[in-house]
Parts: sequence; structure tokens; C-alpha cells
Amino acid sequence: MTMKQIYLTLAFVLLATAGAFAQFNATITVTELGSGLPVPNAIVELDGNFLATDPTGQVVFAGLADNSYDYFVSATCYNSGPGSITIAGADATSSVALDPIGINNVFFFVGSPLTIPGATVQLWDAGTFNETIITGAILGDLFENVPFGEYSYSITLPCYEPVSGTVMVDCNNGDGIAVFAEPVEATTNGVFFFVGSPLAITGATVQLWDAGTYNTTIVTSDPFGGDMIADVPFGEYSYSITLPCYEPVSGTVMVDCNNGDGIAVFAEPVEATTNGVFFFVGSPLAITGATVQLWDAGTYNTTIVTSDPFGGDMIADVPFGEYSYSITLPCYEPVSGTVMVDCNNGDGIAVFAEPVEATTNGVFFFVGSPLAITGATVQLWDAGTYNTTIVTSDPFGGDMIADVPFGEYSYSITLPCYEPVSGTVIVDCNNGDGIAVFAEPVEVVIDLTVTADDATLTATASGMDYQWVDCNNNNEPIIGANDQSFTATENGSYAVIITSGDCAQTSDCTAITILGTSDLTSGNTFVVYPNPFAEVITVRTNGQAGPLRVELFNLSGQRVIDEMKSAVETITVHTADLTPGSYVLRLTSGTTRTTMRVVK
Repeated sequence: MTMKQIYLTLAFVLLATAGAFAQFNATITVTELGSGLPVPNAIVELDGNFLATDPTGQVVFAGLADNSYDYFVSATCYNSGPGSITIAGADATSSVALDPIGINNVFFFVGSPLTIPGATVQLWDAGTFNETIITGAILGDLFENVPFGEYSYSITLPCYEPVSGTVMVDCNNGDGIAVFAEPVEATTNGVFFFVGSPLAITGATVQLWDAGTYNTTIVTSDPFGGDMIADVPFGEYSYSITLPCYEPVSGTVMVDCNNGDGIAVFAEPVEATTNGVFFFVGSPLAITGATVQLWDAGTYNTTIVTSDPFGGDMIADVPFGEYSYSITLPCYEPVSGTVMVDCNNGDGIAVFAEPVEATTNGVFFFVGSPLAITGATVQLWDAGTYNTTIVTSDPFGGDMIADVPFGEYSYSITLPCYEPVSGTVIVDCNNGDGIAVFAEPVEVVIDLTVTADDATLTATASGMDYQWVDCNNNNEPIIGANDQSFTATENGSYAVIITSGDCAQTSDCTAITILGTSDLTSGNTFVVYPNPFAEVITVRTNGQAGPLRVELFNLSGQRVIDEMKSAVETITVHTADLTPGSYVLRLTSGTTRTTMRVVK
């Protein structure tokens, strides 16, 4: 090789070496496709290096040797894009336009802390977007690639209250859009009423109520799908279904979640055989407080009291047929009539009445307190010809004299063993409550005490009429025993009927046991002879000291002999004037007493 060739070769190598170590800059500009605006913070990767664009959208890679370089640009909310730049002995520039992203993902987190599976999530906009998903992912469920814009959503789940709202879908820094919802467990459900079959009967009134304040009414109108009462709180309910010319239907229904399917009530009303009868008592406004009685020739008999001054008062469910009615009202004359009850297009049957004001009232006598005394004779009279008498018989509610004409009256109340009561009373309307007369007769108190002295019974009360009776013989009166005292002639139980005026009262029974009637000569006290006796009775005292009282009683208890004898050995009692019969002889000496039966 010649020197020249060596030189040229060396020069070429030096030039090539110098070129290989040259340092140049590559400036890359990133803009938005369409608008041309710079895209700051875009990441540009070139030759293994990553740089972010400045606010003007530029990035500079320095110290590059001559070469062709590929680079890749990515930016949040933009589609990534590639580019290339060549360094050839000088700084170089390049640019890339990124296409903005117009979609994002929408995440639904239904429930907390874990997702509730099975919820239906619907997402839609004002245009054509409308998508639905069913939740099931533990960490949320995703709508992918939702175009930017405003959306509505709904979340439904059996046995939970529905959730709805709106969401704005935008870039959101590329993180996706999160919607958090915590459905509340449902406390209500819809109740569907299917009235009639196979097609529903429209125009039926359905009422639904509970034991509290819930009470809702609808009128059926859907002949195919049934009629719904929405948002009924869980619980037990009663319902009624009424329809002109049909029998009412009633029942109960339990409202619960029912898997969110709603509660169905099926009813098939039967054509009615009854109707309501409305009574309009009085005009132009109804008179309240009137008693209305409605009855037929069979067993139907119903009573109501009017209370509606505007709309009349109804007796419901009256079977079709002919009826009689009566209307009674305080201070008004009664009204009566007949009425025919039929369907009448379900409008009810109207009865109009205009009672005339009354001129009489009832007078109630309450005799005694707290319970009335029955058997009292009540007489009511006025200065004219009115004179009525009743005998009390109701121990609780008093006794009434009905239809007493208005005016002033006198009354008397008499009752055996009570002091009579008298007074006056004014009879007027008194609001139709009747006139009340209260009387408490004073009871006549007879002393029914009876004292016993051996066989002699004595009533304590004096100046009365007496009749002694045999308690062991159904209180059979003892003939002739009409004195205050009575001496029994035989063992038994005795009482006295004491009469004062029209009051007769009976004492308690007193038992009498007569000693010595079986053996007149037994014992050491007294000896009596002869027996039977005739003109005299002889008594041997057997040495008893002191005076001797001799008493002789007939069988009526009357004392026919009462003599005091000296204390001698033998005593004679003259009996010639006595009538034949049985007698009781009582001998008393000091503390010694003997009673015996003798016969003449």
C-alpha cells in the first residue's frame, strides 16, 4: 500500500470515529389529534429511556448519536402512539398526535363490605346506550367501554329497596368510574288483587288495612293483569272487596318479601243477595240519635241508631225481600212502615221519614238502693183523669210507666214493712231519657226477739198482733196461740209471726224440750195427783222450803192458773172451771222447777 493510500485510510477512520461520538438532541412534540393542543405529562420511551413531556407537550432526548430511533408515546386518557426520528449529524425534531380516549369503565359496588350477588344493574343514557349486568363479582361488577357522558342507573334486587341515581362518565384519570350502593332490605311489597275469573271485574272497591294506621283503597280497572297496591309495609292485613250487586269479599293476607314477586290475592265475588238500606230521618238535615229497627216476617231483626246528619244511616247486608221498620227517637212520635230491598244497581235502598215531636215520656221508678226493692206498689196520677199503678219487679234497672203525657203528677209508693213514700214529678221530654224518680222507703223494724222460760216463749215486741207457729210442721199456725207469750205443751220448735199494720215478720225458731211428762210421780221434788184430774190437783212438796208458784197452761200456750202457795206438805189447786183437755203444769220453788203434762 502506498503512503497516500495509508493516509487516506487513516483520515477516513478518524472522520468515522469523530462522527461516531458526535452528541445531538432529539426533540419530540406530543399533541392532541384533532385539536392540536399540547399533551403534557405524556410518557415518551426512546432507546430505553423514558421522559415526560413539558407543559408545551415537548420532550428532549440529548446526547444522541447519528442513528434512526423508534419511540412510543403513552398518555392518560389517550390512545398510545408510535413514532420515529433520525439523527444525522445534527439535532432532529419529530411530532406525534395522540387520539383522545372517549370511553371509560364503570364499576358498580353493590353492598358492603362484600358485593350482594344477584342484583340487576341497568345503565342508560338519553340516547341509545342501555346495558344491564347481574352482580356476582366479590370486588365489584364492570360496565366496559362506556362512552363519556351522563348516565342514569337503577339497581334492583329481590327483597331490597331499589336504588337509582346518575353518574358522569369521563376520563377520571384513567381510573374508571366507581358507583357505590348499599341497598336497604325492603320493608314493603306490592299486593296484586285479581278480582273475578277468568277476567277481572272492574269497578270493585278494594280496601286494605292493618291493626295500625295503614288503610288504602283502590278501584279495580285492569281486566287482564290485576290491580296493585304498591309499597305495602310487611305485616298482616285485612282486606275487603265490594262491588255493586255482588256479595262483599273479605279476608287476610300476609305481606312479606315473597322473593320480590309481589303478593297475589285472588277473589271471585258472588252476585249479591243483599243490599244496604239507608234511613234519612228528618228533613232537611237528618235527626241523629233515632233508633231504627228493621225486620221481616222471618228471623231478620236489626237495630241501628242514626248518627249522620248529612248522608243518612245504613243497615248493611239486608237480604232481598220485604221488610217492616220502626223509627223511635227521644221527644218524637214513633214512625213505622215497609220497604222492599233489592239490588237497586248497588245504590242501596233509601227510606225517608220525618218524625213528629212527642208529647209523652216514660217515668222510671227506682225504689230502694243500691238494688231496687221489688213488690212495691207505685201509683202515679194527675189532677185530671190519669191514674196508673205498677208493681216494681226489676231489681237492677228500675220500673217504667210508659207514655205518660207531659205535665205535673203525684205519686205514692207503698210496700209492706216499709214506710209509705209520696211526692210529685214533672213529666217533660227530658231529652228522651225518661223521668227518673228515686225513693228509698224506710224499713219498718219489728223486734223479733223471743225469750224462753222453760216451755214458755215470749215475744219482746209489745202492742202487736201475734201468731205462734209450729216450725216442725211447715210453720203451721197454732190455733188460739195469739198472745205475746206461748207455753209449749210438747217438745218441738216454735216461732212467732208478729204483725204491725200491713207488715208481718216471723221470728227465728226456738226449740223447746219439756221435762217430766212421762212420769208425774217420779223423783223426790214434787208429787202430783190425780192424773187425769177433775175438781182439784194435789201437789205434795216432799219438804221443799219456801213458797211454791203453781202455773197451768193450755195447749195454746195461755196461762189459765197462776197461784202462789205456802210451803206446806200438801197443796190443793182448784180446777173445776177448766175445760177438759191437756195442760202443762209448772211448779217453781226457789231454784227448783218441775214441768209436767196433766189431763182433765
